[in-house]
Amino acid sequence: MKNHKYRPVAKPFGNRIQELIQSIQVIRDSLEAVRQGKLHQLIPVYGQLRALSSEKSKGNHPLLLNIARELNLSLEFYCMPGAADLPAQLKKNLLLHVSGFPLTLEQELPAQTLITVEKFLNREIVVFKERPYLAKDIIAFFANKAGGAHYSPDLPQDFAQLLSFGLSGQPVLVNALLQMADVTYRLAVRLLKLQTDLEIHILIFVPPQDVKQPVYVIDNKYPDSPMRIFCRVEAGMKLSFGVISIQGIQAIVGINRLIDWSRPHHFTLSLVIEDDLSTQLVIASDGEKVAKLNVPHPLFVSNDPLQYRSYQNRSDEEPNAGLDFGLIEMAMFGKHLPPKEEAQMLLYFDQQLTKQNQRCVYFKKGQYGYAAPGTKDLQMTNSPVVWSVGKLLKNQFPESSKASSK
Repeated sequence: MKNHKYRPVAKPFGNRIQELIQSIQVIRDSLEAVRQGKLHQLIPVYGQLRALSSEKSKGNHPLLLNIARELNLSLEFYCMPGAADLPAQLKKNLLLHVSGFPLTLEQELPAQTLITVEKFLNREIVVFKERPYLAKDIIAFFANKAGGAHYSPDLPQDFAQLLSFGLSGQPVLVNALLQMADVTYRLAVRLLKLQTDLEIHILIFVPPQDVKQPVYVIDNKYPDSPMRIFCRVEAGMKLSFGVISIQGIQAIVGINRLIDWSRPHHFTLSLVIEDDLSTQLVIASDGEKVAKLNVPHPLFVSNDPLQYRSYQNRSDEEPNAGLDFGLIEMAMFGKHLPPKEEAQMLLYFDQQLTKQNQRCVYFKKGQYGYAAPGTKDLQMTNSPVVWSVGKLLKNQFPESSKASSK
């Protein structure tokens, strides 16, 4: 039987994102175990840290750095001055000097400076017997000699001696590596949040109708990927918000309480990856949080609407999966708004709710809007019309309109 060499092909971006998620989940779990005294869990950290930040073997590239480069993101954090910054006269006869720590995402000490991961990896952080070692040397040692990727029958003499120096019950090298692992984990979570956290604001009016199965207010489907972001009206006229992640995991949060559809409502739909890699989906109605779902793992969904096939009043698969409703206004943000901006948005939409002569795009079932990936140009099908919200309310709820005009 002949040996056939396989032909390597580039991994799709989605596969590498999934590998990144799995890698930082391993680091998260291992670091937590180490904090509980399970020191054997250091071993997975060694290999994952090398794979994410300093992998160079056989033409491979560091996974985290490679993804950040493709996304045009700079991975930066704060550190103290390195060993190379030590005055020359103090280096003579120096036995051990460990520098650069602590490593933090925000500046915590006046002497800390901002540095990229790439520059830090090439920074001298340890001097032992006047011999300097770079950060990437420390990572390579643990990965190649201490079980991260390989077990070696021997150790470099310097590292063997360095492991005898302790700090707070841990060898100083291990302490340094744990700090590098922790900041790498936090940078990876920040990258995921920058690409995933989102917030959608919709101002809609939905007249009474018999809804027996889910119908779509908006549906966004990523081409050639499971990723999806949608808002639906479920049976019983209850609103839901859901996503399907790049891993193919679906999560839906829905409002259980009855909704007063005799007036327009401002709904806020948000997805946030938390620092512990859990995901939170939330629906707020007119500024009040009314539904929340916590998922114990990260749901990666691209927060760039231009990358999706975007629909209003239908699903990606079914043109008639819509309903009768008025879309007054919609805004989508590729982040979870901070408190000040969130307050401004709530005030803005509250003003919109009280505006006289408010107008909307009024869809009937079978009428819908569509924007192709890469464009903001929403094309309307079957001619939905622009209507006065006040007139729609008057037609649907004449008694309510009379009462509110008194």
